Amino acid sequence: MSYRMDDLKLDSDENLLIRAQAVHVRSKSFEAVLTSKRIILKDIIENLLPQKEIPLATLKSVEPGENAIGDQIITLALLTKTGDSRQMVLTFSPESGGNRNKERDEWLRLIKDHLTPEKIIITEPAVTPAPDERKGQPIDQNIQSIKPLIKDSVPHTEAAPAIPESVQASPVPPLPPVPAAPRKKRTKILAALIIIIVIIAVAAVGFVVTKNLQKNTIVQPEATTQPLTTTTTPTTTLPTPTPVATAIITTKPVPQTTQVLIPPTGVWVEITYDKIYTGLVGAPGMQQDVNDTGDHFYEVPTTDGTVAVSIQKTDGSVDELTVIVYSDGKTVKTVSTTTPLGIIDLAFSLATPTPTATPVLTTLPIPSPTSNATTVVNTTNSTLSIKLESK
Repeated sequence: MSYRMDDLKLDSDENLLIRAQAVHVRSKSFEAVLTSKRIILKDIIENLLPQKEIPLATLKSVEPGENAIGDQIITLALLTKTGDSRQMVLTFSPESGGNRNKERDEWLRLIKDHLTPEKIIITEPAVTPAPDERKGQPIDQNIQSIKPLIKDSVPHTEAAPAIPESVQASPVPPLPPVPAAPRKKRTKILAALIIIIVIIAVAAVGFVVTKNLQKNTIVQPEATTQPLTTTTTPTTTLPTPTPVATAIITTKPVPQTTQVLIPPTGVWVEITYDKIYTGLVGAPGMQQDVNDTGDHFYEVPTTDGTVAVSIQKTDGSVDELTVIVYSDGKTVKTVSTTTPLGIIDLAFSLATPTPTATPVLTTLPIPSPTSNATTVVNTTNSTLSIKLESK
């Protein structure tokens, strides 16, 4: 396939390295372009998403791998302007034909060749970041533009704050030499230190033993007796009050459930599965590839047309895979399966059927037998006239 150079605007010191078709980022297909300064993602199929750019200066590391269905991937570790680390996965989908191992490896080699230490951005607090070499597009704006493509569910590590150059450049002054103490004085100090260490160790052991004894020993209260005084007055013994048990009420926390926000307008398909699922979602002829996990919504470009869904589980578990179709915020279809490697094929029309008119029967009153009735039939208008004559 031929490429036009005029569809890219490169800087004077920027070179085009390699291009690839059908590179997926979160179920979206892009044309990926690698230059000596950045990775460009272009939506050439639907032409709906703006061009995404990833400066090579924001890459901490790149790692090759495979996803659950065997596609070749490159995992990028990106350094954000706040110093956090985020991940983005470039999937080389085999839909363009053949195994893409060599193409993935060539991308990996070229990225690593241009991932030099001087291109890594080190963020410092209270320091204004330097603008990117390309005019009008700072690195922070490029990072913000690719945030929707980064998987936020992936845990990230905090980057250590950089040491200011002023601190690095200033040498640490050497400590003044300590005069050597006399041999006898050092011997006494050493003996005193040994005694202190032994006392601390004994105290620590005694503290631990005491704690264990307090935990394992049940202390019984001792009965106290008061001496009786000899008097002529008889003494009475008051009864010992019986202790009343106090009930302890334990309140269990109610688990909080996360409410899923259903889009109020348009036609949407919600797919829920705790493992990886793959397939197609959309309208006939306008379906998008799906390769995801968890709970996600996919928009269908129709209002009263046909919805077509074909989703399959990629594992042999009996967990439930559910597909729900919404139209203007209302549920119109729900299908689920627990079969290992189960498939849900769904195709139905959202059009409202036209109601059929129902004929209305009219009952004519029957004349009284005491009257002379003359029946006149008008064949022109197909109506029945009844003329009554009294006797």
